[in-house]
Amino acid sequence: MAKILVIEDEKPVRMNLVAMLKAEGFQAIAPEDGQLGVQIDAFVNTIIHELRSPLATMKMSIELLQTTQNSQRHLFYLEALQAACNHEVELIDNLLNLQRLETQTFPIETETLHLQDWIPAIAEPFAIRAQQRQQILQVRVCAELPPVTLSRFSLERVVSELLNNACKYTPPHGKIILEVFQKQDKALRTNEASDGACIDQGASFWIAVRNEAEIPASFLPHLFDRFYRVPNGDRWQQGGTGLGLSLVKKFVEQMQGTIQVHSAEGWTSFVIQLPISLSLP
Repeated sequence: MAKILVIEDEKPVRMNLVAMLKAEGFQAIAPEDGQLGVQIDAFVNTIIHELRSPLATMKMSIELLQTTQNSQRHLFYLEALQAACNHEVELIDNLLNLQRLETQTFPIETETLHLQDWIPAIAEPFAIRAQQRQQILQVRVCAELPPVTLSRFSLERVVSELLNNACKYTPPHGKIILEVFQKQDKALRTNEASDGACIDQGASFWIAVRNEAEIPASFLPHLFDRFYRVPNGDRWQQGGTGLGLSLVKKFVEQMQGTIQVHSAEGWTSFVIQLPISLSLP
């Protein structure tokens, strides 16, 4: 029988992580109130816990691959190994990106984007996933919206992560709505992507991602916390690192925007306000 990986001595791992976090400026994650050591230690405990699970799966898969003679099981264990490896890489990449965003060292390059063409291209793979799950994905971008000048990378991460979450938590036959507009009162809509005027004179635009699933009010204040996952919410067993919404918030702030979340009457809405043109120092 395969053995589950156990980190028998966590002290060296913990010491190295704490030293790395301090050296890389992770002071930004804690307030200046004398609690830095406690904050970093709690953060390191969470990282070790998150790293251990995929490492255990990888080790177990390797051991089983070494003993099985069944070709179907061999493929199954390879897929499990690949999935665990991908999860580990994603977790580390997300941690590094979050660290750079926290310390304002994440590079940002702006370019002009025509969202009428760009947004549907980003949404296309999620439309395929939604169709497979019998979900309804609607995408609407205001035809009069002017070109925007922002970070392509950051905006793609934000939209993709919100669509990924919407697919994760929406039941079969449920709706997912992605809407881009430049009229502030449309940001108040919660359950329909309607036609009509969608542009105001101004320097901002809005992106709204809404899905037909309600999050209990007590969970809402924690949605942007690192490693937070809504209990029993992942109906499709999609998994994730628990850092997605933390990154979304930081990427939005990097682009000088704001993000709000509302959940009521069977719908959850993430509404982002961004500048039409990002001003860099």
